[in-house]
Amino acid sequence: MSARTAMLGALVLAGCVSACGKGAAPSSADAAAAAPSSSASAPPSRIAALRRAELQRDPAAVTDDDLASPAIEVRRAASRAVARAEDPRQADRLLPLLADSDHEVLSWAAFGLGGTCQANRDRIVRALVARSLSLALEAPAPPASLDPWFAIARALGACGTQEAERSLDAWLELDRSRAESAAFGLGDIATRHKRLEEESAAQLLRAASGDAARDPLDEAFFPFGRLRIQPPRAVEQELQIARTRLDHAAAARVFVVRTLARLGDDAVDDLARVLTTPASFSVADRAEAARGLASGTGRASQTALLRAVVQLAPGSDPVALTALTGASFHPLVVALDGLEPVTAAQGAPLRPMAELAVPPGAPPTLARRIAALRCGAAKALAGSNPEDPRLVACDPAHGTTGALARIAVLNRTKLSGARLAAWRAMLDDKQPVRVREAALRLLATHTEVTDPAGILAAALESPHAALVASAAEVIAQAPETAGTPSRGKKTEGRADPDPRVVQAIAAALDKERPPDDVEVVAALAKAAGVVRAAAAHKALEALCVSHQPTLRAAAAAALASIDDKKTVCEPAGKVAAPVAEELSRLIAAPVRFEVKTDAGVATLTLDPSLAPVAATRIAELAGKGFFDKNVVHRVVPGFVVQFGDPGGDGWGGSGQPPLRCETSPVSFTTGTVGMALGGRDTGSSQVFVTLAPAPHLDGHYAVIGKAEGPWDAIAEGDVIESVRRVNR
Repeated sequence: MSARTAMLGALVLAGCVSACGKGAAPSSADAAAAAPSSSASAPPSRIAALRRAELQRDPAAVTDDDLASPAIEVRRAASRAVARAEDPRQADRLLPLLADSDHEVLSWAAFGLGGTCQANRDRIVRALVARSLSLALEAPAPPASLDPWFAIARALGACGTQEAERSLDAWLELDRSRAESAAFGLGDIATRHKRLEEESAAQLLRAASGDAARDPLDEAFFPFGRLRIQPPRAVEQELQIARTRLDHAAAARVFVVRTLARLGDDAVDDLARVLTTPASFSVADRAEAARGLASGTGRASQTALLRAVVQLAPGSDPVALTALTGASFHPLVVALDGLEPVTAAQGAPLRPMAELAVPPGAPPTLARRIAALRCGAAKALAGSNPEDPRLVACDPAHGTTGALARIAVLNRTKLSGARLAAWRAMLDDKQPVRVREAALRLLATHTEVTDPAGILAAALESPHAALVASAAEVIAQAPETAGTPSRGKKTEGRADPDPRVVQAIAAALDKERPPDDVEVVAALAKAAGVVRAAAAHKALEALCVSHQPTLRAAAAAALASIDDKKTVCEPAGKVAAPVAEELSRLIAAPVRFEVKTDAGVATLTLDPSLAPVAATRIAELAGKGFFDKNVVHRVVPGFVVQFGDPGGDGWGGSGQPPLRCETSPVSFTTGTVGMALGGRDTGSSQVFVTLAPAPHLDGHYAVIGKAEGPWDAIAEGDVIESVRRVNR
C-alpha cells in the first residue's frame, strides 16, 4: 500500500469516526437527496431582499425556504447572507447547508461555520471533517467560482482543534489542490496557536520535499512562517528542503524565503543570495530576504545586509539612477532600512549613497527614491546623532522622508538636552502630519520625557485624525503616559490619570466626525477605558448601541473598565444597511480602470461577484475623480500597495458610511485587490493591491478585483494622477 493510499484511508477513517458523532453532517447520499433542483428561476426581488439582509447583518430575514429553495441563486444568496452574519447562533442553520450539492452553497456554509466556531467548536469540526469525506467520494463537479475544499480547509484552520489539525495533515497526501488548501489551513492554526504538532510539521515537510508521486509543494512552507518558534526536530530538515526549493521559481517561493528568515544564522548566506540575485528571484522574494536579514539577531545577518546594500547600490551615473524607478528599488530600500548603526570603518561604503546627487531635471519619482536611499544610508551612518550633517541634508526637498529618518535616529537613545529639543521640533504644527504622528508615538517607550500627558492632551485636541488616533493608541499601549499605571505593573493603590487627558478624550469622543472615522473613534474609546474616563461615559453608552460592530466592541471594553463590571453592547433596534441606496445601482459586471501614476500606468479590474457593494463604491469614487491626485500612502515591498486616503496619512476615507465586510472563502494571490480595514465593517475608500500570495489575509478582507501592470514599481509617496474607466 502506498503512503498516499494509506493517508487517504486515514482520512476516510477520520471522517467515518466523526460522522458517527453528535451533530455530524449528512452522508453523501443524504447530501444529494437534500439538495433541491437548481432549474427554477430566482425572483429578482428575493435576491435583492437577501442582499439587503446580508448588509443589515440580519440572518433572521433569511427564511428556511430561502436556504432550501429550488432556485440555486436564491440558495447561494441566502447561504452567503447567513455566513457573512458571523453570528454563532446561526451555526445550526449553516450545518445542514454542508449537505448541499452546489459547491458555492457548500463553500459559504463552511466559511460561515469557520467564523462561528466558538459556538460549538468540536461539533463544527466533526461536521466539516465528515463533509470532506463525503465530498471525496462524490463524482467530480463542474468548476465553480468557489472551491469547497479550500473553504472547508480554512474553516478547519479557523476552528483550530486537534482533530482539525490532524484532518488537515491527512489532506497533505492528496492531490495538489487539496494539499495546498490544507497547508493554508494549517497556517491558520499556526497563526492562532503559534505552534504545530510535530506530526503536522513532519507532514508539511514531506509535502514540501515531494516524492515520486507528486511535485514539491512550496505552499507547505507557509505555516512555518507563521510560527513563533520553529519545531526543534524540524529545523535542520526545514533548512535542507528550503535550500533545494530556492532555485525553483514560483509565486509560492516567497513562503520558502520567509521560512529561511526564521531559521537564524544558518540561513544568512541563503537569504543574502536571494537578496543580491535579481535575475533569479522576484522582488517579493528579495524583499522578504532583506526583512529576514534585518530581523536576525546575530552579527552575521547585519554583515550580510551591509554587503548586499553595497552590492546593490546604483552608483552615481545618471542613467543608472533611472533604474531606481523600477521594482528593483524596493529590496534595496528594505535592506537599507534594516541596517543598524555602523562604525565609521564599516560605513565607508555607504557614504557615496548618502551623498547621491539628484540629476538636474530628475522627475519627482526619481528624486523621491534618491532621497529614500540617501536617508537610509545616512540613518545607518548617523548612529544616535540627529544632527549628523548627512542625515540633516539627506532629503533635499526637506520633506517627510528626511524627518522620519531623524525620528528613527532620535529613537535610538534617551530624549534629553538637544535631542529632546530636536524631537519637540518634530511635533511642531509646521511639520507634515505623518512626521508629527511618528514623533508622538515615541512617547510610548521614552519614559524620560517630562509631561507626556500635556503633549498627548494637545494631540487629542488636534483637527487631524491621525494625531488624535495616535495619541489614543499611545495611551492604550503605555497608560503611564496619561498618568495611569500600566496594567502590567504592580502599583500601590491607583494613580489618577491627568485631568487634561481625561477631558481631551471625552471632548474628542463628543466631537462630530465623518461616519467612516471608525478606527479613530474606536481608538478613543479604548483610551477612555484605560484611563477610566467617567466623563466619556455618555459618549461610550451611545457607541454601545451603535450599529457599527467595531465601535460596540470598543465601547463594551471601555465601559467594563470604567464600571468594573461586564458590559454587553447590542445595537439599538434593527440594524439598517448604511449603504442601502448603493444596492439600487450595483455594477453588474467587471469594470476595468487605468491607474495613471507618476511612476507608471497600471490597471484595476473591479469585480462585483464577491463584493458587489464594495466594488460599486470604489467604481463610483473612481468615476467621480476621488482618487485623482491621491498619494500612495503605504507600500510594503513584496506585500502590498495601498491608497485611497485623500489626506495621505492612512487615516482618512471618503466621508461616506462605512461598508459592511464582504469577506469570502477565496485566496489573496499576486495582484488581488482588497478593501483596507481598521476593524470589522470599516471599509470606506482605501484599497490595496497584493504583490505576492498573502493567504493570511484570506477571509479577513473583501476581495474586490484584480490588478495588472507594474504595481511592484510603485513606491510610497508616488502620486496617482488619474483613475479612468477603460471599458463601457
